[in-house]
Amino acid sequence: RSPSRGLGDVYKRQDFDTWYLTANTSGNTNPIVNNWSRWTSHGGTGTVTFAAPSSGIWTFPSTGYWHIDWTGKFENTGSQERGCNLYLYATTNNNTYVFIHESSVSLHDSGNTTKGLTRVTYIFDVTDTSTHKIKLAVGYQNASRTLLGHGAYPYSNVTFTKLRET
Repeated sequence: RSPSRGLGDVYKRQDFDTWYLTANTSGNTNPIVNNWSRWTSHGGTGTVTFAAPSSGIWTFPSTGYWHIDWTGKFENTGSQERGCNLYLYATTNNNTYVFIHESSVSLHDSGNTTKGLTRVTYIFDVTDTSTHKIKLAVGYQNASRTLLGHGAYPYSNVTFTKLRET
């Protein structure tokens, strides 16, 4: 019989890594290639380390069930926007990327700048790190808007958490 463990024990061993956008991204972008940085403040990095995305492609450091948590903060000025969208694409053959998930926020035309937040979460079964990869994208329904980045704060970010082995 194994001794009981508290939640603190589970979280201390958790494999996760968080990345954030350091600059704004305007317009439809697939994939988001530039301005990613590892979030190391306030316990932002766990026991695994992802490599910076090469050409916007994220490669997993190990096999297993990975929870992807992709959050985007949007900004709109001067008009209504019905769809500020985050997209997640994945491949299992290192070639063909298929649409997996989308999340959207609508921003009201207040005559001023409005901001909104949306989030995509997905569990991806990575059975081969050379073939199972993802890319993150952003798109808009009406016109080009802005996905916010910041040099010091994780306004738009992605966290990868390994849940368990495959």
